Amino acid sequence: MFHPKILFYESNKLVLQSIKPNLSEIKKIDYPNSLESILDEFDTSSAANIVFLDMKDPKLNPQWISSLLNKSPKTEIVLLNSSSHHNSLIRMMEIGVSHFLPLGYTSSQIKLLIQQVSRKYSSKETAVIPSFKDQTRGD
Repeated sequence: MFHPKILFYESNKLVLQSIKPNLSEIKKIDYPNSLESILDEFDTSSAANIVFLDMKDPKLNPQWISSLLNKSPKTEIVLLNSSSHHNSLIRMMEIGVSHFLPLGYTSSQIKLLIQQVSRKYSSKETAVIPSFKDQTRGD
């Protein structure tokens, strides 16, 4: 089974402490402590498949996300703590943000999203080879 490399950035330490234990069974998940450390991660190692970003961080803007996606266009970006009245959501979607989780998101929502993205990456197109042994002659 495919295990995506995941970066999870939540600026609120209390929220992170409550979420982190519930995600302990997920393999290859790192918890950077700033947006700068995420960029450093992309510069020094292989790109993450999924990056969770906290929209409450004042440094997070469409330009920052564009620079991250320029480094790795296939990375799935998930914005945490999003709200429908946030002015830049449409712009974020236009540049390539794939998912949004609202204020008060849960670890269950995170796990479900990771499963969905993992299926997307692990699904391999297989050729369908017809089997003629199960067919009758039609007499």
